[in-house]
Amino acid sequence: MLIAKHRLIGGGRAEIGLEEISFRFDRPRTVLSTSEYNGGIKKIYGVFNQQLPPEVVSAADLPGGTAPAYFARRAEELNFPSASGLLTSARMPCYGCYSARAGDITVQAFATGGVEGNAARAGEAPLYQETAAGFAPLGGTINLFVFLSFVLSPGLLTRALIILTEAKSALLAELGIFSTYGEYAATGTGTDGVIIAMNDGGHSYNDVSTHSEIGYLLAKAAKEAIAFTLCRACYWSASAQLSAARMLERLSKGGADKETLYRSFRQLSFAEQESLTEGLTVWHLLEERRAWNGLSAAVYSWLCAELMKKHPILSDWLNDTSLSRRGS
Repeated sequence: MLIAKHRLIGGGRAEIGLEEISFRFDRPRTVLSTSEYNGGIKKIYGVFNQQLPPEVVSAADLPGGTAPAYFARRAEELNFPSASGLLTSARMPCYGCYSARAGDITVQAFATGGVEGNAARAGEAPLYQETAAGFAPLGGTINLFVFLSFVLSPGLLTRALIILTEAKSALLAELGIFSTYGEYAATGTGTDGVIIAMNDGGHSYNDVSTHSEIGYLLAKAAKEAIAFTLCRACYWSASAQLSAARMLERLSKGGADKETLYRSFRQLSFAEQESLTEGLTVWHLLEERRAWNGLSAAVYSWLCAELMKKHPILSDWLNDTSLSRRGS
């Protein structure tokens, strides 16, 4: 079932379905893909984002027995002469789309995503080791599809990939999303994917950096598309982080029982809840800065002490729920 269509920068169309998003090109385009199916740099007729079948709990459960075999099967069913694709558990109708423009330069991004069960921070201890039997996919993935109105060399395409990845990590920090498996800010999920498609007939550029206009447009489009899909799919947004419910959810990742946190909060007076919410907001901002090495241990401890003086209810409540501060 088709629920929406978009014109693609550089020619072609995006077809949004309930279980997949197909990006069909008017002519073959040069693509950089992180997929294990036609991954790397290839010239192909399209790309797609495929939702995992609900019965799949490991790669072996995919139709065809492996991810590449499943991709090939879906590409044929979707009538692609050649394609690359990404897998996800995210819902396609919750996609995000954004185009960033400056003069003749346009970067168009589509994203699907979820972070509730799979947010992770690069460098954390591994959760599994791949064996001959394969490995089980995890729920929660941020997939990003980016379409350019211009041409980049193979080397600059990989630099664009770096900027897109940095933009995603920056957004997760800004939204206050922490790793599901650790105590610090997430940099992505464990299963993210990116596909970039150039307009082979467009103007060629030679500078892609965070400081450049193209770098800015890449980051802007990626952040807006990902922010939109996370807001639609799992209600993550900057304003949502200021809600007491979301802050209690995040605090529960520090070791306290979620029901205990909610029960304690409901027993407070309105004035106490207001003071606690304000204190928690500042406390989480301090934690975020600490997680990204933006505060020394001494400064962090002093600021926390001053915060507890201003909001005694914060200190009392944390002690009552036996929740220790991260980073102390």
